[in-house]
Amino acid sequence: YGIYDGHGGRDAVDFTAENFHLNLVELLKQQVPLPEILRKAHLITDQQLGERNILYNGTTTATLLVTSTKLYSANAGDARSVLFRGESAIRITRDHKASDKAEADRIREANGFVAMGRVNGVLSVARALGDHAMKEYVTGDPYMEVLDRVAEDKFVILACDGLWDVMSDEAACRLVAGESTASAMANKLVQQAVKLGSTDNISVMVLVF
Repeated sequence: YGIYDGHGGRDAVDFTAENFHLNLVELLKQQVPLPEILRKAHLITDQQLGERNILYNGTTTATLLVTSTKLYSANAGDARSVLFRGESAIRITRDHKASDKAEADRIREANGFVAMGRVNGVLSVARALGDHAMKEYVTGDPYMEVLDRVAEDKFVILACDGLWDVMSDEAACRLVAGESTASAMANKLVQQAVKLGSTDNISVMVLVF
């Protein structure tokens, strides 16, 4: 499952949406741990974008690989996944904002800078696929998390920042906890984000267990 949120143009996000899962399928044929496969799928897709000379646009990602016993979560940028377990909202991604201290420190160590909360004064996210004009600062290497599945797991919301800019993890989960289908949950979240004044694009996917 994946949410991809493009910026600066459509080339990177369209290519990622069409090819990320194909890269993942090829990697699944290898006898390597699943977290490494998910990480490699990000890096290979990012490399392919560089080979296509996609310099000035990119895409954030929030991806989730599900098995019968595990959840393998990865993200690059500020697309986010939140697990509703029992009565708790658990964030299983990490927002890579340029204003984040750890990300800002990494960028400065690579001889870049952060100005007005943006990488080199340009990009608000510190990790993304694409953006190869700033690749030494805007890495495609994702944050990874692996969780055991438990009986209390109810659903996961994957969404871009158009939702999370106006709703907390807890509020989003509580809003849709009573809905009967994933489609109804996703639609309700989009409608609520618009109602709350989100001015960004709003892409939402819900996986119900």
